[in-house]
Amino acid sequence: MSALFKPFTIHTNLAGAAPATAANWGYFYRAPFPIELVSISERHSTAGSDAGAVTAVVAKGASGTAIASATAVQTTTFNLKGTADTEQTVVPDAGAVRQLSAGDWLGLRLTGTPTALAGVAVTITARRRH
Repeated sequence: MSALFKPFTIHTNLAGAAPATAANWGYFYRAPFPIELVSISERHSTAGSDAGAVTAVVAKGASGTAIASATAVQTTTFNLKGTADTEQTVVPDAGAVRQLSAGDWLGLRLTGTPTALAGVAVTITARRRH
C-alpha cells in the first residue's frame, strides 16, 4: 500500500522590474526528493508590451542542463502580455514530464522580449512521490 503525501507549494518571484531583463530568468528550485507537479499558476503586475509574443513555461532539468534545453512541464504557455493581476493556471503534462527526481531543477523559460513586464510570481503545487 502506498502512502499519500500532502501537497506542498513552491514559489518564485521576479519582483519589480526584474522580469523585464531576460537574464533574470532561469532555474529557481532544486528537488530534495522525488516529486510530482500537480498545478502551476502565474500572475504578473504589469503586462509585457513588446510587439511580439511574450510567454513563459516552467521547465525541468538535471544538473548540467541549460534552461534553454530543459524539458517544459506544461504544454500551455503563460501569456505574459495578458491582463495584469490575473492568475493563469495550468495542469502539468501527464506522465513522466510532471515528475522530478531528487536533484532535478525547475526553472522559468522565457520566450520573446519582456519589455515593461513586471512583478512575475509563480506558484507550483507539488507532492512527494516514491
